[in-house]
Amino acid sequence: DHLMHRAAMYRHARLQRTLVGVQLARRLAHVDRTEGLDQAAAERLMAARDELESLVARDPSRIQWKQDLAEALTELGEVVTALGDYETATAAFARSQQLWTELAETEPRVIAWQEALNHAKKRVSAAQTIQREASP
Repeated sequence: DHLMHRAAMYRHARLQRTLVGVQLARRLAHVDRTEGLDQAAAERLMAARDELESLVARDPSRIQWKQDLAEALTELGEVVTALGDYETATAAFARSQQLWTELAETEPRVIAWQEALNHAKKRVSAAQTIQREASP
């Protein structure tokens, strides 16, 4: 029983460390962007995306993780658009739209999720248009 309790505490501590790391990466990416370091911001956001994707895959019922992932993907899409990586931007915005759709369907009364979904749809459409126009 003692070992099971310690194992549970260890898993919880690892999870908390991961979540803190993700939040830190997102904040540092924001700082990078304000300093014109879009490539560094993109790398931080990709790392945050990967961590959050892993968490969501482990427990898809955790609404906050889905919301955090959708927000991180939107941030990533904006950064890589500025870098001219329209394919990655389109993929990030599309995944964000998928998550906002899931969240909005789960709880239709949450207006913020409905609004986020509408914005996500617009971002996907804009990214697809930019990607088409940029293709030779």
